[in-house]
Amino acid sequence: MNIIPTPQRLHVGSGSVPLSSCQIVKGLVAESAVIREYFQKHLKPQDRKHFEGSCGEQAYFLNVESKPQPRIIYGATGQQGLRYAEATLQQLRFESRGQDRIRVAEIVDWPDFEYRMNDWLIWAEIGCWSYDHGDGKRAFVRRIKDKLQWSADHKVNVILIDGFGWNAERFPGYGAMTRDLNAYARELGIHLMYSGYAAGYGAGNVYDGKSINCGLTFQNRSRYPNGKVYPCCGNPELKEERSRLMGTCLSNDRLMALKQQELRQFVQSVHPGALYIHNLDLVNISGLEQSWLQRCPRCKERWPNDDPLAPDGAAGAYAYHYDALTDTVFSIEDDQMGYKASRDCLVAHISPGYSIPEASDKEWDRHLQYFPSVSRYMRNVKNVYFGIREQFRRHNGTRLRFREMADAIQKSGKGHGLCAAVFNGCDAFYTDHLFSAAPSLNGLYRGAGLLMNCSGNAYQEPLQLLNSEFSWNSAGAALPRTYAQCQKKFDTYKDRKEQPQDIFGAQGFLGRACEALYGKDAGRHMRKVFSLTTSDDLSPLAHLTTKMTDSFGNPNREPLHRWGDDLPAEKAADFAKRWGRVEKITVKAQKAVQAALRAGPTDRAISDLAWYAKSLEIGAVYAKAAESYYQLYAKAQEVLSSGVPRKTSEIDRQFSELQSLTRKIAELLKSNFPRKMLDHMGGDRLQKQRALDFLRKQSREVARGAGTGQRGAKTQPAWW
Repeated sequence: MNIIPTPQRLHVGSGSVPLSSCQIVKGLVAESAVIREYFQKHLKPQDRKHFEGSCGEQAYFLNVESKPQPRIIYGATGQQGLRYAEATLQQLRFESRGQDRIRVAEIVDWPDFEYRMNDWLIWAEIGCWSYDHGDGKRAFVRRIKDKLQWSADHKVNVILIDGFGWNAERFPGYGAMTRDLNAYARELGIHLMYSGYAAGYGAGNVYDGKSINCGLTFQNRSRYPNGKVYPCCGNPELKEERSRLMGTCLSNDRLMALKQQELRQFVQSVHPGALYIHNLDLVNISGLEQSWLQRCPRCKERWPNDDPLAPDGAAGAYAYHYDALTDTVFSIEDDQMGYKASRDCLVAHISPGYSIPEASDKEWDRHLQYFPSVSRYMRNVKNVYFGIREQFRRHNGTRLRFREMADAIQKSGKGHGLCAAVFNGCDAFYTDHLFSAAPSLNGLYRGAGLLMNCSGNAYQEPLQLLNSEFSWNSAGAALPRTYAQCQKKFDTYKDRKEQPQDIFGAQGFLGRACEALYGKDAGRHMRKVFSLTTSDDLSPLAHLTTKMTDSFGNPNREPLHRWGDDLPAEKAADFAKRWGRVEKITVKAQKAVQAALRAGPTDRAISDLAWYAKSLEIGAVYAKAAESYYQLYAKAQEVLSSGVPRKTSEIDRQFSELQSLTRKIAELLKSNFPRKMLDHMGGDRLQKQRALDFLRKQSREVARGAGTGQRGAKTQPAWW
């Protein structure tokens, strides 16, 4: 029996019953006497308690009985619970000799986390739509609605779908399209999440809104739009003053009004189901304390206390800031579309002080004081969350930090929810892996109401199911007992240095997920795709929105090293070997997808697999081109090391080979990847083009530089 996610209480009986002969009894406990009686008499008290509280509306019970006569009975206390019961029922169905049958089973089920997210963006929470295939708006909407239905069937109820910025009209018709998608998602019980800034604006040219790239609108100014720019709070770790200028002043009422106006227009246009609002990018309370001391004279007058916990200190100031933004969001209603933001939209305020697990217990204890203080001073509570990065256990002890924070906010604050923003690899931020066991550690984040697994894009659909599995039922995997064990397990899973058998093995979860997604025979081939890694833990190159060069040691977001970086010949040669290994496993992955296509996949999987095969084909050629580029780079460096710049036949031969590969990439782009992209970042189609342009330009500079000794510009530091 392959039910994903695995129910909390599952007893499988013997045999099955024909669906056509089953009596079906269903309903809400409050509305049906039969369901209410069954609920009270057949469910144990310890199970009935799960039908209360914040997750109770999603809990359900389901029985498939063969005696005394075939019957299916299921019920819940809320409509979403009924939907989830029906989703499970569909997974109990199978066909035998042309007859639909249902397996005999008894289930009581509920989620461990109220809100459970998959991330459909390729690049963390920043952007790049993974399901935008360049085939136009109509095809995109059809694809997204199909994927939303599939997500609801597997009990996912939050999807990070767009970022980074509050541009209400990214392209003509964006608002109408997203309103339609959000309305469709709400019917399924899914919240579509959008990400953007409320201060800091550090994402540079990938940010789509009124930030540093849009006329410097949101800088701290004495008046708008052209008043004097002044410093206020900032990131104390950055030497330049820029971080203190970018919309960080909390006492500037006109600045707040401009932010509210942009956010209001976005919510009115889009009708979002959730907002990820990132503020000044500060990790720990110690950074917040230093930043608070940098505040401007007007902020000191309004909030004079240097104590970050005080109502007239940082906690009070950020409570005001969060409330002002939340008021704006919750003011939006649309009776015609049935949208009420205060009911339908979750608001997650991220930073300052989003924390990291490496922080000492002493630092963490300051967090345990700070967030309850902010909670205590705020007015908005329902559907409002404080965002915290992944946390594990106390360093001295075993208590879960998320549970500690939830208890502290409940005891000393007003009971705000916690948003666990978990970056555990497969996110083009830490790693580019297509699949990992990291979500099996989701139980470490118990205490959070909103669990953001920041992975699970279109190239990682088995990972979407693994996220669902351990967001719904986190008890399915044993958790490390100490902080050190947690950190080690997190790192080895994130980096794919450990592949547990119960997930990667022949009978493990990955096989189950691939069978559910692609069909039994095709699933066996696809399991191979998601199992492949190189000897140094790199994965097949399915997309080019990649962290890969970063993980090779390149501290930037560009595809490869520039000639101006003056990379030593031996290092360039090492990169060439690594890219060669990536090329080989990408070819293996492509062949496995093609085999899956020949094996008779499910109807809904055919177009996805065809897209995947094309993506891997160009990924393999690009990896080969990257190998050739670094070989050219190493040879050019060796020539220059002699002290006499000159062109050689070996340089010419390598350059000619690289040109041939870039022409092949251009041909594949033209023939296989349409240009009708909707994504403001261009989707992965634009990243492929950028990678090609980079290869062409830099290879010319390398080849020319071998003969002249001249170099181009160095790589610029990344925005963060």
